Amino acid sequence: MKNKAPHDVRLVFIAVAWILAHRGHFLLDVEVNNIDKINNISELFHNLMSWFDTQEYVRPFECNPEQFGEILTNEKRKQEREHKLKDLLWNGKKAEQDSDSSIDAEKLVKLVSGLKVKLSELFGNPEYDEIEHNSISLADGNFDETAEALCSEIDSDDMELIRIAKSIFDWGQLENIRNGKDYISEAKVEVYETHKKDLKLLKRLVKKYIPKKYFEIFRKADGNLNNYVKYSANLKNADLGKANVFKNCLCEDFCKFIKGVFNGIVPDEEDKSVFEQ
Repeated sequence: MKNKAPHDVRLVFIAVAWILAHRGHFLLDVEVNNIDKINNISELFHNLMSWFDTQEYVRPFECNPEQFGEILTNEKRKQEREHKLKDLLWNGKKAEQDSDSSIDAEKLVKLVSGLKVKLSELFGNPEYDEIEHNSISLADGNFDETAEALCSEIDSDDMELIRIAKSIFDWGQLENIRNGKDYISEAKVEVYETHKKDLKLLKRLVKKYIPKKYFEIFRKADGNLNNYVKYSANLKNADLGKANVFKNCLCEDFCKFIKGVFNGIVPDEEDKSVFEQ
C-alpha cells in the first residue's frame, strides 16, 4: 500500500474487494479531498443537532461530542452503549419530552447504539406501524436495502434523521476497525500481529503447565467447546472427528474457557507476569 511503484491492478482490486466484503462499506456523501469529515464526530454530532434546529424542535440533549463518540467506540456491546449514552445525556434519568416534538429521544439513542427500534415509536407516528420496515437496526447487514425501501415509506425529513443517525453509527464502527490507525489495512495488520504474539504466548504456557489440555484447546472441533478452534473458526489444523458445522464463539466466551482450564495453576516466578497478561 505504501510502495509508490506501479502495482498490478488486479492485486489492488483484490485488496479493496476483500475490505468491502469483510469490513462493510460506509455510504457517506463525502468528497475524496474532504475525507476527514467522516472521521470528525463533532461535525456528525452537529448535523444531528442541526436537524432538530431545522425542524424547529428543542434539541433533545446537549453533550460533548467527543464524550459521545468515546462511548460509541469504547463499548462493543450495543446494550452497554445505549446504557452509557443515557447516563451521559440524562444522568440515568428519563429523558424529558419536548411538547412540540414527536421524536422519542431515548429511542434515537437506542437507534444510534445499533439496537432495533420501531419507527412508529421513534417518530411518534402510529401510521408507521403499517409499513413493511417499521422495525430497523442500523447494525443490520441489509440496512442499505431497507433504507432504499424506506425512502418511499416514510416522510423525507424523517428519513434524513435516519441517515444522520446511520452516519454516526458508521463513524463508531469505522473508528473501532481503524483503532487509531489512518488505514483499515494498517489496523488489521496490527490485530494480526497482536493475535500471533498472544497465541504464541498462550501455547507456551499450555505446553508447560497443562500439556494434556493442548489438544482440547487448540485442535478439538466441538460445537459445545468454546476453545481456540471455535473462537478463530480456523479448521485447517483441527481434528474434526464427528463434529458438525458450528459457528465461532465470542472473544469473552473463549477467555472464560481459557480461565477455566488454567484454574488452580500456580505459575513459576519467571512466568508470573506473562501468566497474568
